[in-house]
Amino acid sequence: MKTTSLTLTSLLICLGAAAQSPPPNGGGAYQLPTAPCVTPELRSSVVAMLQANLHALEVRGQLPAPQAPEMSEANAVLFDWPLRLAPGVSYRSYYGISNYVDQDTAFPNKLLDYNCGNRSYDLASGYNHPGTDIFTWPFSRLMQANNTVQVIAAQAGTVIGKSDGNADNSCAMCTACQWNAVFIRHTDGSVAWYGHMKKNSLTAKNVGDAVAKAEYLGIVGSSGSSTGPHLHFEVYRNSTFTLANRIDPYAGPCNRLNGNTTWWVTQKPYREPMVNRLVTHHAPPVFGTCPELEKPNDRREFQQGDTVYFATYYHDQQQGATTQYSVLQPDASIFRSWSHNAPSTYNASYWYWWYILPSNAPVGTWTFRTLFNGMTDTVQFSVKPSTPTAVLNLANGQFVRIYPNPAPAEAPLRLEWRLDGARQRPVQVRVWDLNGRLHIYRPSVRSGQPIPMPTACGVYVVEVFVSARERYRLQVARQ
Repeated sequence: MKTTSLTLTSLLICLGAAAQSPPPNGGGAYQLPTAPCVTPELRSSVVAMLQANLHALEVRGQLPAPQAPEMSEANAVLFDWPLRLAPGVSYRSYYGISNYVDQDTAFPNKLLDYNCGNRSYDLASGYNHPGTDIFTWPFSRLMQANNTVQVIAAQAGTVIGKSDGNADNSCAMCTACQWNAVFIRHTDGSVAWYGHMKKNSLTAKNVGDAVAKAEYLGIVGSSGSSTGPHLHFEVYRNSTFTLANRIDPYAGPCNRLNGNTTWWVTQKPYREPMVNRLVTHHAPPVFGTCPELEKPNDRREFQQGDTVYFATYYHDQQQGATTQYSVLQPDASIFRSWSHNAPSTYNASYWYWWYILPSNAPVGTWTFRTLFNGMTDTVQFSVKPSTPTAVLNLANGQFVRIYPNPAPAEAPLRLEWRLDGARQRPVQVRVWDLNGRLHIYRPSVRSGQPIPMPTACGVYVVEVFVSARERYRLQVARQ
């Protein structure tokens, strides 16, 4: 529902008081659409580039020989997580996993990940997903624009390839697209590919330069064949870049590449149920259509009577998992509390509920709190005294207003609006007092027409219903 308001009152508290466990007002699964990260065409060009670079580096003596003459699982390097938040950003989490390495080479759609699940995909006969896809969440395109999530070296090594300057707002499969990527050979001879990064964000290091573990490589983006910002992390045993020579860093019962030997310093669980972020919004979040930036509509400052949307963003939320929610007033007393059980299992998901603050809501710092999977998360927001207004200035020259305001006791008031260009169809109007009592109801009012108002002195709330999903609220004062 599109609800715009500068000041709301307790009137709707009377109509919509929270039940113990109300259903969410919105949300659900967030699924990064699947597209082949590394098309056969891209793979062919990447392999040719890497082989040429390796030969040149060896000729110049710039490529250290592997420390062990024959790479084995016993002497393999171990990886740290290849992503981190930029300095100054502090979210509980910032990612989800959409695809693991597909262990099953059968086609079509014979999917098998290391844990015997099907979190992967294949494109064509003989081509199955060769890496791990880690997408940023929530608001991934906005995070890309703000350089929020960095790609870092999972292990030290030598840069043997680098591609930059390519478009980074891809939304679908693109056979001819080139990605922005860094390729690193490690001391054991294994090679890691880091793909889909943001244009012109890559490290200044050149082919032949050494990088340390955790060194900055770039920003998560959506370059090449991609449906949204994510990191494609792909590993090979050595410089023979055949699909049979791949490594799946995750050890598990269905890993046919390296079995029960993990390549992670600390392997994350297959499902890692976690709240990524808590957010207070002034309107529902808008994810838009790729490549448009999302509109979080987040806000941390509200007024008495405002509508607040309380949203929680998860990764790996599992069916039946319970979250306890509560909204605390400045004195730590509970304003609202409720719970929710996940109806399914999701790689990424979100849910929101909206509540209206009373017109006499305590002024100060409030807290939105969740308890999920044994972890407590909080976000604070402030509530300030309400400021009566009878003008809502919207985007693109649109507005809703009532005049005069304030008004003498007997003076007529007129409602005027400009919404969506020339649309001037009648609207429904309701007038309430601050105690939540309905005084006036008019099912059809046109722009510029007078509206009846109580003559008694006081502050009143006028609700303007344009449609079932679009309404506006204003305050006017009788003197």
